[in-house]
Formats: sequence, C-alpha cells, structure tokens
Amino acid sequence: MDQIPRIYVIATGSSSFELAGQVGEPLTGRKHTLTLYPLAQAELLSLHNRFDLRQQLEDYLLFGTYPDAVLAETRSAKIEVVERLKQLAYTTDSANFYFWRTYDQQEIDWVEERGEQLRALEFKWTRPNKLAAPKAWQSTYPGGDYAVITPDEYQDLLLPR
Repeated sequence: MDQIPRIYVIATGSSSFELAGQVGEPLTGRKHTLTLYPLAQAELLSLHNRFDLRQQLEDYLLFGTYPDAVLAETRSAKIEVVERLKQLAYTTDSANFYFWRTYDQQEIDWVEERGEQLRALEFKWTRPNKLAAPKAWQSTYPGGDYAVITPDEYQDLLLPR
C-alpha cells in the first residue's frame, strides 16, 4: 500500500478486523485513528424535525446520543448500550466496539476488540433456544468468543467480580 502514490485506504468497523489480520506491520506514523463522538442535535435534525427532537429530549438526556443508543428501539436496549459504554469507559480495559452484520443479515449486537481478542455479545430479553454464534462469525473469527446476555447474565458483564 505504501508504495502506490496517491492511494489512500480507509478501514472502518469490521473491515479494520480483516486488514489488521492481513497487514504484517504496525503502520506506525502512517495511520490515523478517528474517534467518533455522540451525534449532535444538528445531525439529528437531518433525521427528525424540531418537534420530534423536542419530544425525544428526555431519551437524549438519559441515554445520550451515541448512534447505538439513538438507534436502539426499546428502552431496555438503550440502557444496555449506555451501561456497556460506561463500563468500558470506567475500566482501565480499553476496547473498540462494533456492530457486525453480513450481507445475508446475520448480525451480532455488540463486538468488542481487545488487542487480538474478539468478543461477540448478543443482548436478548429472554434466553433464545439457539445459543450458537452465527455461522459466518464462527468461520470468519474462529478464535472469537460469543455470549448471549439476558437479564440473568447482565450483572456478570457489567459489575466487577
């Protein structure tokens, strides 16, 4: 990549997982990490009118405007997103987190990347009959962990042991 003038590579989200596994060097001094912050009211205005923004103000104040919290459809899903963000921010453990979906709609709610380790988390209100990770996840990331988090497990995920 470095040998081709005027070629820039932008790797985001799950594509950065694949790139990290294929590039045999750290790219020190040749990469830039961009941290995305919560959505601003002006950005939300492109999705909603002013009346709707005002109607949703309580949710924005309670849960913030991180994209995952804004897009979560239920109050419990918003709480899960915010609690996980806070837990990651308050610990010395640093992690990158992602949403994962394939073209054929297999998806995982939350993927954490800590160094070389990937951990996939599915948040469910009730325990599903099928606890296995999506087949595409298993074949693409055979060393990755997978867990289903229900109200019975959430404290193990969020609270110190």
